[in-house]
Amino acid sequence: MKLIKRKNRSGRNSCVEFFIKGYNIERALNFLSNKGVEFFEVEKYDIKSARIQFKVKYRKIVKKYLKEHKFTIEKEKFLGFAYIFNFFKMRWGFGAGAFVVIAFFIVMNNFCLQLNIFGVDDGLKSEIVALLESNGVSAMSDIDGISTEEVEKIILDNFENVSMVSAVKKGNSILINIKEKLNNEDYEGLTKLSPLLATQNGLITEINLIQGTLLVKAGDVVRVGDPLVAPYTLDASGKRIPIIPKAEVVADIWVTGMSEHKEVEAKTTRTGNFVSFRESSFLGKTIFSNMGEAPFDNYEIEVKSSYLAEYIFPILYKEIFYFETKCDIIEIAFEEIRDEKIEEAKKQAYMQVLDASKIKAEDCSISLNNDKWVVVYTITLSGNIAV
Repeated sequence: MKLIKRKNRSGRNSCVEFFIKGYNIERALNFLSNKGVEFFEVEKYDIKSARIQFKVKYRKIVKKYLKEHKFTIEKEKFLGFAYIFNFFKMRWGFGAGAFVVIAFFIVMNNFCLQLNIFGVDDGLKSEIVALLESNGVSAMSDIDGISTEEVEKIILDNFENVSMVSAVKKGNSILINIKEKLNNEDYEGLTKLSPLLATQNGLITEINLIQGTLLVKAGDVVRVGDPLVAPYTLDASGKRIPIIPKAEVVADIWVTGMSEHKEVEAKTTRTGNFVSFRESSFLGKTIFSNMGEAPFDNYEIEVKSSYLAEYIFPILYKEIFYFETKCDIIEIAFEEIRDEKIEEAKKQAYMQVLDASKIKAEDCSISLNNDKWVVVYTITLSGNIAV
């Protein structure tokens, strides 16, 4: 049962919150209350864990007393105005850096910082950049004085192999997308005929050739991408005549589902303990960091990143979390979950079946590979693999 006490709610717009563990919590809080510590909220979760809120000015007294009496402070939070004050107190360097960055940004906001060109190789890209610079369009140019229509015209008028140009302003950058013209060889390549290819793995059982030259026969095993029918036919003299290949190639197609099981397996879980560090940067340069080493032997890392205001004030703020983990050994005999694993593999196989009426046979195999049981469920279908 949770025990909740509240007092003097009017002053809770600035306070400290502790999550504590230890015995005789009520006796400790009563002692602190008698010493003048004013608690806004006390929430007791069980016999040795609780959450407490109190004024910031009592923080050192409470922290010292809890430490001396063997209590553990698992988490500490500043709330209300105390949170804001502590945030800037811990990040005075961030504030100074932010002021410099804002001033720098206001000045640089009037300039074009970079030209981004897409759709061409590096050689042509260098030529385009050189041409634009010679016409007054370059990094550190007045971005308001650059006309995107003029940029498009300059490129189209000077490069014959360019068929389309699109230039737009985005923030302090100019993005230029270019499409090159196709040459005659490219056009010829679009009309070249290709053989009819297998779309699935299978054993050929029946062939109905419509036009073209067969490259396989009934009884052959083919894989995805193997040629089935060549794009030509032969006349009486043996001369090849190009033709679009067409055929119906029926085969036994195999689809499989698989599940695995280890009888002894190590499972990693989080203990609930964690620490976090913060880092701020501008244009790749760190302006604030309190990074340290994780106090755990085993841990997982998560990183949360966000911009203060993208495109307007591009300061990247990162919070790095280190979560303590523990490893548990789980032992489950395969025979205990045999049917469950077979059903799991069967469901995976059936997910690949589009038409159940085409099913010819089903089979399940179980094998032990080192310390792992492997269940493979196979479904044999009849279908056209030359679609």
